[in-house]
Amino acid sequence: MHTYRNRVGVLIAFCCFFTGLFSQVKPKNADFGPPLKIPLVLAGNFCELRPNHFHTGLDIKTQGRQGLAVTSIADGFVSRIAYSHYGYGLVLYIDHPNGYTSVYAHLRSTNETIAKKIKEIQYKEKSETFNVYLDSTDLLVKKGEVIGLSGSSGSSYAPHLHFEIRQTKTEYAVNPLLFDFDIKDTRKPDIKGVKVYPLDDSSSVYGKQEAVYVPVRNGTVTKSISANGKIGLGIHATDRLNAAGNVCGVYSIDLFANKDKIYHHNMELMDFDKNRYINHHKDYVEYTFNKRNIHKNFIKGNNQLPIYDSLKNNGILRINKGDVIDVSYIIKDVYENTSRLKFKIIGVEGKPKEHESCSHELLWDKPNAFDTTDFGFLMAPLTLYDDQCLRYKKSNASGFLSDVHLINSYRIPVQKYFTIKIKPTVQLSDEFNNKLLIVFQDKKGRLQARGGEFLEGYVHTKVREYGPYGLMIDTIAPYCNWVTNINSLKGLNKNSKIQWKIGDNLSGLNTYNVYIDDKWVLAVYNRKRNTLTFDLSDTDIKPGTYNLTLRLSDERQNKYEEVVKLTILD
Repeated sequence: MHTYRNRVGVLIAFCCFFTGLFSQVKPKNADFGPPLKIPLVLAGNFCELRPNHFHTGLDIKTQGRQGLAVTSIADGFVSRIAYSHYGYGLVLYIDHPNGYTSVYAHLRSTNETIAKKIKEIQYKEKSETFNVYLDSTDLLVKKGEVIGLSGSSGSSYAPHLHFEIRQTKTEYAVNPLLFDFDIKDTRKPDIKGVKVYPLDDSSSVYGKQEAVYVPVRNGTVTKSISANGKIGLGIHATDRLNAAGNVCGVYSIDLFANKDKIYHHNMELMDFDKNRYINHHKDYVEYTFNKRNIHKNFIKGNNQLPIYDSLKNNGILRINKGDVIDVSYIIKDVYENTSRLKFKIIGVEGKPKEHESCSHELLWDKPNAFDTTDFGFLMAPLTLYDDQCLRYKKSNASGFLSDVHLINSYRIPVQKYFTIKIKPTVQLSDEFNNKLLIVFQDKKGRLQARGGEFLEGYVHTKVREYGPYGLMIDTIAPYCNWVTNINSLKGLNKNSKIQWKIGDNLSGLNTYNVYIDDKWVLAVYNRKRNTLTFDLSDTDIKPGTYNLTLRLSDERQNKYEEVVKLTILD
């Protein structure tokens, strides 16, 4: 492997420069009110560890139900509205004169004025989902005004309000707990364990070239730690706030070696463009497979998070035989509740590891390419977090129109999208080329469509995870089953609803549209229940008989269409 020392210097300097920009953001005189009219109890806090991202706001409990009044925390104007079946769901962004933007996500609905604007947008775009930016004169709001009702839209699977504060100019997310919200917390962070990492082939922990997790009980490590060579440390630490048992994240971590501070980070701001670097900050394998929230307290390879400060030798320890290193941690939450941990690392004789041969090395700061007769990939620099040895194999699997190509392991995260290409193992007529798509099989064996474009005998697409990929074909149109009794369409009143069960077998539902005599009308899709609902009361439809048309398409452009007669009574 190439050593990372010469290549990482510029990157670390870059990160440390931006750390200065991220410091000293504690707001003064913000005078924000609460976003809900109930006591604020948190299910999640700012920058706690999540899959592929730090959490960028607060998850505020809504007493296990939807429909609570959500209020603007200050005067301002609605600067952005978005609606998606994923992510934030129905979300409002409000810009305030003090330079901050507040964000209210997973809403069930908005107030009447905003709802009217939303319907105008949907009919203009002819789409239920949208993302629009508004002028400052469109929708003015006052502090304490009800802007909507809490819900569970988007990727939420339990009722709550996801609430954020952002710097309007930079759009960086700011820790809302730095503001004067009435949220109680007198509980200290919980330190559960330490992990010790050998960082090169000549380093060892307990005489082995593998990382070791050491539990902490009653504030003490459960066994003495011995190591040799270049060593990194990680801390398994979480926090809980008052009034709820939900596991949250810590605010700051300081690491000292022989009373010398070698590492510090705090969670004041987060740049969304850098958020995925969490996969290199946390112990990805421990988090993904063992549900341990371990913060790695050293910088190595491709880590551009601007949260670090007071780095000495990038937080890396050099331990020789006979050394006794006094290690201490100070872990705080945002309210200065503090936990401490002290232990020693004893330097022992090293046992160098025999260097393993690698037929194809991938370098994190260089472009990487790999090609066979039926598979290949291309990576731009900084796609990976660290240098890696490529592990590749292919195999046969039923249902696929190609071999299944395994790239490395689920246990290794990837930062950026990279291009892969796969060649079919069967000969198809040209008319089916655009029906081919690349499919990923996740660690639970589930198939996930990744799309693709047929070019020069291969299907090409962009992916951002390691694992097995193969080709399938999708020539089947989306499905539709009537929930509403179709016979009832012969005489409905204007307050009726029409509902279908819709979905797709492989590539995924792409569009859904409902028309009354070729005029587009709004229909509401519930992704969690696979239902599509057309509410006649949301239209100005008059009594009479119409053609009701439903059109569906999937990602491979297979289409479904059905036209029925609809009669509206007086």
